[in-house]
Amino acid sequence: MMYPYIVLADGTEIVHSHILEEIGEKCIDVHFERPTEDGFDMARCSLPSYNWIKREGFSDEEIAFLKNY
Repeated sequence: MMYPYIVLADGTEIVHSHILEEIGEKCIDVHFERPTEDGFDMARCSLPSYNWIKREGFSDEEIAFLKNY
């Protein structure tokens, strides 16, 4: 299940998972989704490792911004 966090000015919605446990380590998945003319751009990363699990439509510069956010 994902929980809403915030919607940015450009319409990017940020949601997060509950605390997950993978291989004995606790983490949270953070999902970013932005509407486009053809559907949605999306990206998902796992914290605290900042490992990007999925990414479609976000540039390297935008991913860097989201990582810092």
